[in-house]
Amino acid sequence: MEKVFSDKTEEGIRLIWMQFDPEKTAEGVRLLREAADAGDPDALCFLARTYMGERYVWEYAALEINGEKAASLLKEGIRRGSACAVLLAMRCGELTPSARKAMPFASLKEARDDVLGKAEAGHPFCQYMIGNTYYFGDCFEIDGIDPQTAFHDPDGLRADTARRALPWLEKALNGGLSDAAKNLYNLFSGSEGFPRDRGRQWEIALRGASAGNPYWEERCGKMCREENGRVHGPEAGRPPDKISFAPKVFSFAHKFAIMLRGTALCGAAVRASSSVGQSWRLITAWSRVQVLAGPYKKDTCSGVFFALERKNRIFLQKTLAKKEFLW
Repeated sequence: MEKVFSDKTEEGIRLIWMQFDPEKTAEGVRLLREAADAGDPDALCFLARTYMGERYVWEYAALEINGEKAASLLKEGIRRGSACAVLLAMRCGELTPSARKAMPFASLKEARDDVLGKAEAGHPFCQYMIGNTYYFGDCFEIDGIDPQTAFHDPDGLRADTARRALPWLEKALNGGLSDAAKNLYNLFSGSEGFPRDRGRQWEIALRGASAGNPYWEERCGKMCREENGRVHGPEAGRPPDKISFAPKVFSFAHKFAIMLRGTALCGAAVRASSSVGQSWRLITAWSRVQVLAGPYKKDTCSGVFFALERKNRIFLQKTLAKKEFLW
């Protein structure tokens, strides 16, 4: 990947959107502030994102939410020449007439093409932004196309934007930006341009969870819980071996709990013998889950619980592991 941002802006992006430790996230914000103070217009854009809440930064980052500050930073970034700020402002409704007048680009297309060049150079966040111009349909205004005349029906419009968004969102996810998984997941919901494909959704969700993203950890738990007790076939997109998958979900919950509270959320996974050979059993502090997790991770925990319960391989014990696994 070619270098497309300043060192501090690049590291700030990595610490805020490509890992999930709140202290490191705060360090990323500090780096963006330093880069912005040094005159980097793109740093202003990404710094603005940090004030926009959980749609724009991971859910438990504990960053200040301030719409006025975000808008001010975005407009300053636009004035100084950040093409990324133009696309972000367009997406969040802050590309006002005064902001358009202040941008040093001849057109929205020129700004988009600047970001496109960074995306083609391999930057995952720029790939995500380009994918979103198609996913949300901003591409039509950017390219001066009237979608109502270009497409005969809404289904054709959705299919076209989905087809063009897909490769960019996949590249962003492959590059380590797990936030891109959300819109990628939605493309296969059956109403976003592609036929419903639960198998692809499972694949995408697992990749987001594997990156340590709390949103996807919780989502995987919900998916397990929702599918418990249903009749599954290949068309349902059920993971081929949910028993082997369940300890992975548990691992996500455990790691996140250590990060959030310094205490294991679910207890400990232990190796145990059974009549059918070696298998994983989960010792979980089930009565303490809600106390520890509050509103955070109970769906992830219940996902593990139900996944293992289906095969009668769950062993519940009211115990609590401090800091680490009990083996």
